[in-house]
Amino acid sequence: MIGIYGLCGIGKTTIITALHNKISNQFPSISFLTNVKEESIKNYGILKLQQQLLDDTLAVRGQLTLKNIHEGVKVIKDRLSSKRVLVDKLNKEEALQLFCSYVFKQHFPGKGYKDLSNQVVRYANGLPLALNVLGSLLFRKGVKAWKSELKKLEEVPNMEVTNVLKISYDGLDDMQKRIFLDIACFLKGNDVEVTTTILDGFGFNAESGINALVDRCFISISKEGTEKIEGIVLDDEHTPDQINFTSEAFKWMTRLRLLAVNHKHVQLSKDFAFPSDDLTCLSWDEYSLASLPSKFHANSLVSLCLSNSKLTRLWEGKLDLSGCLSLESLPRDIHKLKHLLLHCHGCSKLANFPEIKRNIRKLKYLRLDGTAIKELPSSIELLKGLHGLGLSNCKNLESLPNSFCNLSSLTTLTLDSCSKLVKLPEDLERMSCLETLSLKSVGCRLPSLSEEEVFLSDILVGIKLPSSL
Repeated sequence: MIGIYGLCGIGKTTIITALHNKISNQFPSISFLTNVKEESIKNYGILKLQQQLLDDTLAVRGQLTLKNIHEGVKVIKDRLSSKRVLVDKLNKEEALQLFCSYVFKQHFPGKGYKDLSNQVVRYANGLPLALNVLGSLLFRKGVKAWKSELKKLEEVPNMEVTNVLKISYDGLDDMQKRIFLDIACFLKGNDVEVTTTILDGFGFNAESGINALVDRCFISISKEGTEKIEGIVLDDEHTPDQINFTSEAFKWMTRLRLLAVNHKHVQLSKDFAFPSDDLTCLSWDEYSLASLPSKFHANSLVSLCLSNSKLTRLWEGKLDLSGCLSLESLPRDIHKLKHLLLHCHGCSKLANFPEIKRNIRKLKYLRLDGTAIKELPSSIELLKGLHGLGLSNCKNLESLPNSFCNLSSLTTLTLDSCSKLVKLPEDLERMSCLETLSLKSVGCRLPSLSEEEVFLSDILVGIKLPSSL
């Protein structure tokens, strides 16, 4: 007996069909059982499969009738005990050759299709079933159609492939499914000991679950260390338990690109540090230290979200600092900001906005609502690309600089509940792009408008003028 072992879609049926056709005439008896998984879940399905196996291999049809599954197990064990196990996925070259045989009817890509074919092979990840389905899908289609299908596959997996793979997934118990999803979504590439510790913290029997997933070909464990880790995502959905992060645990994660922590009970030492040279995205809700590590490098950072943290100082990058109640200042070199958003909503101790040293065109939206800011610097005019500015609930804001009117791209300005705001700039009419000005619960006066400037009242959408006007 030859057993072919592996995940659904890996090519077991393809291999055994080819083998059966090639060598079946060399044996006096042979049994070819197909779709065992599907058949076994039917009424008396396992018993029927046992009976077919014995009838075919022992030529006992009509002479031996199994009464139950337990009897079938014993007879098969007694009469058929020799087994061999084969398992593997196709390597890149083999997968490309097989795919091309389906889609081009030759063993190499057609002209102009090499890169696209390699994309398909990477997507299929060595699974012959996937290569077969995708080959049929793309057969005789042009380059434009290929690109469209590949883009679609990135967003919505092919259901024919998915349904077959789901058979294996459905065979897992609830704990194994949850462990598999946590590893696939959040912990892929992590050190196995770190992964086991985290999963145990979620209340799983991690060692047993991981071993089961390895046995069933859902995951593999590499001998390589934490230097291969590129992303870590951790949340507290499953456990309230405290987790300790140490610098030593992160020491060798030199390729770390994504670090996302949404866990309220992460304990950090004052000297906590992590590699940051390649870090492009850092998201950490309720970060507990007053600053990021002293040797933190933000050269590659494009997204930083530290909502509800205890930070008191920061620097450039895409910043979402909403709710950071301890934040007192923004970096002086804010002109280095490379991206679209700066959110400081609810940073109630932030009293000053830094001087801007040169034109900034990429910053599109600035939220300073609920801060302690008293005034904006005259250099605010250098935010040439700014479309939206939120200053609602700035209880200490008294005025806006005249240079504010040079914000030629500003379309939306909210000043609701700025109770100390005395007046708006006189040259407001120069802000030709302004569409929405919100002044709810504000006692300031609008600047006087000449007849030539009356058009501005049509542009101010949604304005609620104070009763004193």
